[in-house]
Amino acid sequence: MLKITKRGIIMKSTNKGNFVKTVTVPTIVLLTVLALAACDNPTDNTGTEPEPGPISIGENQVGGKTMFTLDDKIVFAPTAEGALRGAFKVEDVREESPDVPKLDENDKYIYDTSLTGTYTWNEDKKTVTLTPQKVALDAESGQMLDKNEAITMMLLMLKEFNISDIMINLITSGKYSSVSAVVRAMADEVFAVTTYSYISSEDDTALFMVEALPASRGRENELLGKTYNSFPDFDMQYTFTADAYTWVHIPSSTTMETGKYAYNSNTKEVWLQPLTNGGQTVLERYTAEEPYGENPFESDTAYKAAHAGNSFETMRFSYDVEGKTLSLYNPFDFLLNFSPF
Repeated sequence: MLKITKRGIIMKSTNKGNFVKTVTVPTIVLLTVLALAACDNPTDNTGTEPEPGPISIGENQVGGKTMFTLDDKIVFAPTAEGALRGAFKVEDVREESPDVPKLDENDKYIYDTSLTGTYTWNEDKKTVTLTPQKVALDAESGQMLDKNEAITMMLLMLKEFNISDIMINLITSGKYSSVSAVVRAMADEVFAVTTYSYISSEDDTALFMVEALPASRGRENELLGKTYNSFPDFDMQYTFTADAYTWVHIPSSTTMETGKYAYNSNTKEVWLQPLTNGGQTVLERYTAEEPYGENPFESDTAYKAAHAGNSFETMRFSYDVEGKTLSLYNPFDFLLNFSPF
C-alpha cells in the first residue's frame, strides 16, 4: 500500500508474521530525492490517467457499505437503480503524532478523506473495481487533487532543490533514469485501478475486501513443488502446489495460513491471497472476534471487521530462485536508504 501524507510517503504492508512493515519516507527525503523533476520542467505534469473500471454487472452489493481496516475505511456510496458506477472515498484515521491516533470527545477515531473516485461491480464474480480520481496530499486540509494536479503540486514544492539524473540512476540501480520518472511512478501507484474480491458477513453488516489475484505470467512456474523461506528472517516457510500455498512457522511447526497465489516469473514476483489464517476463514475470525479494552471504532461491528480482516490481505512478494527466499515487494525501497545530507 502506498499513501501520500503530509509526513511523506507511507509504504505499509500488513501484519504477516515477521513481515511487519510500516515505513514512512520523511517529506524532506522525498522532496530531495524527487527534486530534479521540478528543476528540469516544473510545469511538466503529464501523468497517465487511469482507465475507467470495467462495466458493472448485476446488483450492486457494496453500495451503502463501509469496509474497515485498522488504519482507514472505504466508504461506498449507494447507487440508483440502473446506475453503472458509484462513488467511493477512503478516509484515514487522523494522527496526533506518527502512529498515535487522534480521538474525539467520545474517544472515537477521527477520519479525514484521503482518496476519492468511482467504483464498478460484478455481482457474478463478487468483485469491485476502484478507480481513484483525487488524492489529498494533506488529508486534514481537505484539498483534493487529481493526478496531474498532484504531480504539479509536488513539482512546485521541489523547485528549490537540485539533484542530478546521474545520482537518481545510481541510487535506483538504473530502474529510473530521472526523478521525473520516479514522480510519475509514485503517482501511478497511488492512482492505480484495483480490483478486489468482496464478501459480507452473514448478517450483511460487515464488508471484507481482498485485492484480486492477477493472471499468472511467464513460461514457467518457478514456485511449483518448492519451498521458500521468508527474508530477511528465515523462520517462515512457504510451500507451493499448482494453485495453492501453505505458510508454516518453522520454530513451532504451526500452519499459519493457506491460500491461493499468482506469479510472474518474468519479474520474479508472487501474490499470496489467504483463504484461512490460524485455521479460520475471515468470516469465522469475524464471528469469534470481540472488542478488547476501549473501542475507538464507531461500533463493535467496525472493530471486529477491521481486526478480522487484518490478516486476510493479498500480499506481493519478490522471490529469489537461487536462494529460495521471499521478500516483501517495494518498488520504492531505494528511498529508505537514501539521505540528502
